[in-house]
Formats: sequence, structure tokens, C-alpha cells
Amino acid sequence: MRTSLTVLTPRRPLSSLPFGWYVVAASEALRAGSLLRVRLAGHELVAWRSESGVASVSDGYCPHLGASFASGGCVRGEHLWCPFHGFEFDATGACVKTGYGTKPPPAARLPTLPVVERHGVVHAWFHPEGEAPSFELPTLDEAGWTPVRLAGFDLESHPQETSENSVDIGHLAVTHGYENVELLGTRHEGPYLNTRFRFVRRDGIFGRLSRPITSTANVHVHGLGVSIVEVEVESLGIQTRQFVYSTPTDPGRVKLRIGMSMKIERPSTIHPAFALAPTPLVRRFASAAAFREFVADVRQDFKIWNHKVYIPRPALADGDGPVGIYRRWARQFTQSVESSDAAAE
Repeated sequence: MRTSLTVLTPRRPLSSLPFGWYVVAASEALRAGSLLRVRLAGHELVAWRSESGVASVSDGYCPHLGASFASGGCVRGEHLWCPFHGFEFDATGACVKTGYGTKPPPAARLPTLPVVERHGVVHAWFHPEGEAPSFELPTLDEAGWTPVRLAGFDLESHPQETSENSVDIGHLAVTHGYENVELLGTRHEGPYLNTRFRFVRRDGIFGRLSRPITSTANVHVHGLGVSIVEVEVESLGIQTRQFVYSTPTDPGRVKLRIGMSMKIERPSTIHPAFALAPTPLVRRFASAAAFREFVADVRQDFKIWNHKVYIPRPALADGDGPVGIYRRWARQFTQSVESSDAAAE
């Protein structure tokens, strides 16, 4: 009996390093006068903060003779100090002092990355060819919002895979148990992509609720490393901002940081007892409970991200959401695009 053999297509991971803004540290972890060892796109870097409070991100090795700043180096005033020969560098990467009191050699220049600090995290700009930032990150009005809570996780994935969740409407029901998921619209312009959808959850922010809760999500994606999800739960009188930061650390690995801030319009709509409690106490309790629920939600994706493969030509179906649109949009951030990645064209 003749059988038909199927030729298996070799799987290959996403290997291109997308340019963009990536979180390298939480602001509170980078105290004045301190430094941290960080990984970004296969490079060892140091994030450091001067005594005056300026955050910088530099190459992790001294350009003089290659010593690691993270192994014995420190911040002295406004400079990064090398533990090998005492060379000092300013935030621009210029060598301003040697350990001998001699003139700094012009070639001793420390590579640095552009940095912006927003909403409790330090972002560094990465481009494989060293090009300058081509887009900016938004600054949100924080009046009336609780402080951002943060958590971090190491995963086997790629920023394009994790950010794709913002448009993967189909997985919201299967993986997260959402009901009545409705896509409201998708648009993109340059490095910015926006998706809006509505959904119903029965597991609410403060534990299991007896009634379904309808929420509306407005997702703002800035490159492949920064996503801000605005969620409004009108019936409870609350709004949340969910920050999703995916940073490529090494090939096939990311540091996923997630954060949340909350705005409560009417505490009594969450629970009648909250009307009697001090507003600051309600905000702390509510934001902590919401963040726990958010972390539990994101954790449901880990088993997928850690074990999935990248399909360049996905067999998309009605109900998936605008995955094809996202794939085409995402190509702009890679230097070398896989020629076979022609999703949904």
C-alpha cells in the first residue's frame, strides 16, 4: 500500500534583532550612585545613575583594557569608575580622567545608548547598526493614578512573539477564558500600532464575582518592546494601565517586565464598604489586588511562549484577529527580514 509522505519544514526561531526602546531596569532599583549589570541583545551593559540622579546605559567593559564595570566598578559623582586602572567616564562616554593623572587618550571612549526614563522604568535605545532613535515614547499624565507596580520574568521568546498577543484576539478566550471578545478596531502609523477590543470576564479583579464584568481594552504598541494597555471597567468605576515591556537579553530569550497603575473614580462601585474607607487605603488595596490578577493573567501565556515555535506563514483563520496586519507592521523593526514571512498577504 502506497503512503503519502509529508516533508517537514525546518523550524527556525526569530533571529533578527529588532531596533527600538527596551527596558533595562526599574527606576527604584537604580539608586543614585549605583550601577547594575544588564543584558540587551546579547551585549553586557551597565545601567548607572550619577549622584545627581541622571540615568545612563553604557557598554559593560572599559574601552581602555576591557575590565568589567559590573565587577568592582562604581559611580563616583557624575562619572563611571573602572576598577582596573581608575579611568572615569561621563554620561556621554567621554573619558574624563585616568588613574594616573595623565591626559585621557582620545580613543578611550565608552559606547553609550540613548536613555529615557518613563513611568518607573529606564528605557535604552538599541539599534544593530547604532542608528539614533527614530521614534519617541509617550509621557502619560500620572495625576490621580496609583504608583506603578512591577514584576519581571525571564522567558524563552522574542519581542515580536510577546507583543503579538496585543492583536491575537483568538487566544483571549482559549488561554485566558475571556468571553464575548469583540475586536473594535486596529490602526497603525509608523512605529505605533493600536488595537481596541471589548471582552467579558467572570473572574474579576477582586476574586470570583457572581456577575460578568465587561471591560474595554485600548492597546498602544510602540515598537516591539513597549506596550501600554488601557483597560476601563465602567461598571466598577476603575481604569487600569498595564505596561508590558519585552527586552531581548540573549538570542531566543527575553526579560519580560509587566507593570500596572490604577485610577479609581468611585470606590463605592467596587464594594459598598469602600465608601467608608479612606481613599488612599482603598487605592492601595485595589491596586495590589488588580496587579495580582494581572500577573496571574500574564503567567497563563508563559507555557505558550516558552515552548512555541515561530510560524513564518501562519494558517490564519477568521477569529484570530489582525495578526497578519501586525506581522507586516513588525517587519520595519528588523534589519534583515525573513523572505518567507509573508503572513496573510
